Amino acid sequence: MKRSSYHLFVLLFLCMALQYTIQFGSRDFVIYNKDQDKCVLVSEGNAVQAGDCDPTANTQHFRWISSSHVISVSHQLCVGAQGLEEWVRVVLEPCNDHSPTQMWECKNETLFGLKGHNLHFNYGKRNQPNVLLHTGTGLWSRWQIYRTKENLCSHRHEGSRDFVIYNKDQDKCVLVSEGNAVQAGDCDPTANTQHFRWISSSHVISVSHQLCVGAQGLEEWVRVVLEPCNDHSPTQMWECKDETLFGLKGHPLHFNYGKRNQPNVLLHTGTGLWSRWQIYRTKENLCSHRHEETRTEGTTEASATPEVTDKEEKQSGIWRYCVL
Repeated sequence: MKRSSYHLFVLLFLCMALQYTIQFGSRDFVIYNKDQDKCVLVSEGNAVQAGDCDPTANTQHFRWISSSHVISVSHQLCVGAQGLEEWVRVVLEPCNDHSPTQMWECKNETLFGLKGHNLHFNYGKRNQPNVLLHTGTGLWSRWQIYRTKENLCSHRHEGSRDFVIYNKDQDKCVLVSEGNAVQAGDCDPTANTQHFRWISSSHVISVSHQLCVGAQGLEEWVRVVLEPCNDHSPTQMWECKDETLFGLKGHPLHFNYGKRNQPNVLLHTGTGLWSRWQIYRTKENLCSHRHEETRTEGTTEASATPEVTDKEEKQSGIWRYCVL
């Protein structure tokens, strides 16, 4: 009986670990204050607060999307502050690449705050759950990644996974124009408006605008545009259909340029040369720069890295016992 109970305990532990691994990416992190024994979470009204730690809660997971911007995994909005002064609240906001209230840095191993300002993440003051900005550098302004000794910047994205979207037949690159329009034009890899980045297994952002690439509907010939990120919107979920065909996940609607004599990128059911895309100056498809760790709960699609598939196959023997 004791041996059976022990084996059951081990199985349950493995199931919990496996569920955690599948649900959240290895570059996601939970922000932890050791002195308060609290973790940062997102509450109602996009408030950033601190509470009891639950690493399985999506609202407690964050991710760097650039060298200075952090998003909430659950809300796909950037962590920002309500101003550049002490005691203002930390909140979630639509990402703004140029906003100084959304640019974060590690001052040292545990002190975390706004870049270039003496204003730090702080919790525990004024008897409220909200995370605030504070000039103090004491224990209540000290943060690390939960269940590690790593600072928050150890998971920072340094930009090496940015990419430029290129159509070889048209010899054009995708860019962001006025009004958040997604268009195609002459390639200039030095232009920030031509740089994109995966922030999850299915969401792509414009590096210059910090908004998600989306479509104006689930029908042919609608325009591709930038929108505030929405983790559940089917018009913002993208996938590679094959080596060069790129389109909306689960729909026969593909990135297309060259039709109707206009510069806009549109959705099209066709699979010809004008719907074929790769990463500029490479032979790689767009998903080759997708982070393998950004798989979401319930996803069975493997990343571009073969090791992930092998890992899934090894785990499947355990996983079938976890689904009870």
